Amino acid sequence: MTKTSEFSLIDRLLSHQQHNPETSANGVIVGPGDDCAVLQPNATLQQVVTTDTLIAGRHFLADMPTELIGHRALAVNLSDIAAMAAKPKWLLCSLNLPFELANNDFIDRFAQGFFTLAQVHGATLVGGNMTRDSKLSISITIIGEAQKSITRSGAQTGDLIFTTGSIGGAAMGLATLQEQLAKKPSSDIDWLDSFAERYCKPIPRVEFASAIAEYVTALIDISDGFAQDLTHLAKASDCLAVVSGSQLPRHPDFFGMDVRTVIERQLNGGDDYELIGTCNKADFPAIAKAAKAHNTPLQMVGFIKSKDTTQQTHVDWQNTLKVPVKGYDHFI
Repeated sequence: MTKTSEFSLIDRLLSHQQHNPETSANGVIVGPGDDCAVLQPNATLQQVVTTDTLIAGRHFLADMPTELIGHRALAVNLSDIAAMAAKPKWLLCSLNLPFELANNDFIDRFAQGFFTLAQVHGATLVGGNMTRDSKLSISITIIGEAQKSITRSGAQTGDLIFTTGSIGGAAMGLATLQEQLAKKPSSDIDWLDSFAERYCKPIPRVEFASAIAEYVTALIDISDGFAQDLTHLAKASDCLAVVSGSQLPRHPDFFGMDVRTVIERQLNGGDDYELIGTCNKADFPAIAKAAKAHNTPLQMVGFIKSKDTTQQTHVDWQNTLKVPVKGYDHFI
């Protein structure tokens, strides 16, 4: 095994960025290599900042192909940017690497997944950190820009509720992969098969969200589970969200499966990184048109009512099985 240094690892990571970050077009005055990055924001746009840490074995499967780890680590952060109807501009990436990962091709494969997605969305890596640790963890910060950022607190009585993509497939993918890993080596697993792809390679809806900013009243991304994240939106907007469970968009492979399992995955599964949004009824056709233009599946699933109880979210399953509403929590 060839030993390497912190600085050679940083150089290898940066070598995968296909453009020079220090350009006026990128707004980067000083890029990686100094003590700080120096950035020139656009004074006419709002700055939107998010950060997240992913730990192997908790936020992603440690046995995942490294390229998919790179993609997923960036995608979940880009989804937060999408939820504000912003576009990513600058990235910071900090890696805590076990010794064995620092001395193989992990960095090059991670960079392949990371920078491929960054390039799609026009984002530039401007700094970060690299250190040795006993467990792999990845921290990413994104600084984005928006003409008008959208929060989760703007839903109004009478608004429609919509979602993108399909709901519940990522949670099903995680469960399926965990079952497979208990029976066979990771090299024998198809990591991009059916549900598995929904977990391993989420699609952040950045361009679509930016395109509909003028039409939506509230947005949130689905990270911890549809029911929990919709409840966050309803609580922030001080309203009641009423959803038809039968209208939740399903991955095609859900059909024919046990109904209770499907409902559980859709309500509480998480990791979908799709969007929940609200809008005035008159604006939904414009949102649908933008969805078609950006190849984004769209489904109207409910409506907003004024809150008359302490309840924030009501899911109508039309006499089908009911399951407890819960969601992902880092400390439970």
